Amino acid sequence: MTGNNPHERYFSAGFCVLVILATFVLIYVVGDLNGRQSERRQQESSIHIETAKEQARRTCVGMNLITTIKCVSEIVQASEDHKLDEQDLVAQQRAAWGTMLGSGVAFLALLATIIGLYYVRETLRATLRAVEDTSEATKAMHAANEIAKEASRPWLKMFTPQDVSLLSVTVETIGKRWGGVHFKVEIKNFGNGPAIGPHLDAVFFDKRNGFNRIEVQKRLRHFVETTGFGAAPVYPGDTALLGENTIFIRNIQENPILEINDMGLMIGVWYGEVGSERWFHITSVYFLKIDENRNISDSHRIPITVENVQYMTEAT
Repeated sequence: MTGNNPHERYFSAGFCVLVILATFVLIYVVGDLNGRQSERRQQESSIHIETAKEQARRTCVGMNLITTIKCVSEIVQASEDHKLDEQDLVAQQRAAWGTMLGSGVAFLALLATIIGLYYVRETLRATLRAVEDTSEATKAMHAANEIAKEASRPWLKMFTPQDVSLLSVTVETIGKRWGGVHFKVEIKNFGNGPAIGPHLDAVFFDKRNGFNRIEVQKRLRHFVETTGFGAAPVYPGDTALLGENTIFIRNIQENPILEINDMGLMIGVWYGEVGSERWFHITSVYFLKIDENRNISDSHRIPITVENVQYMTEAT
């Protein structure tokens, strides 16, 4: 900042001292000149009085009384007129000197004001730079906090099962044949924080309707609504099996989802982190090939893995 520069501080102090000295010098010079002019006027006035007396002696002596009185009166009147003229001149000179003194002081004050405004401007600029630096430092601190936050969060990877099979069961109470896909999912935490409450969910979708982000978001909402406590925490570097699961298809004999060669299966895992309302999820998508007997002949995962972050307060 401007105040931290020693050269500028010395210059400011020197300029202030110079302005004060210049003001005193100007006042002294004007006062000295005015005093000398007053002294000279007083001397001239005394000389003029003596001259008037001498003139009256030379001019008015030897005249009769009336003429003498008139002569002396004229000389006195002329002396008074000259004295008044001198007084007017002195007053005008004093006014001129006062105006000049005021102008000089005003000029010095103007210089001081200009210098002061310059330093005020530099101070404001330095303050603005400091505010900008603080703002940038705050942004950098927030960015560093976000980086540290992401570095300390859990990161789960889902290992897709190889033994996905189609089950055909009969529910006696309903009397309908159901189809189910049996699978198991293994997860591993590659992050630096424990994964809290991991739980598994899955849903079928019709490949004929395509697969897009909107479909993913619809399924994610379903995952959020079914969020529970899940399994035990998975710590960094640990692997956990979320158990064997079966997802059923109602009315397997008539369900149109099995009328195509490929059936879509979306498997997702939700998990949270310690001390935060954030919940993360990873999702994998499979296409299951169905044969003419409606058995799974093959399964393969398509190269789509989705990870999303959502706050539980947004999901409720």
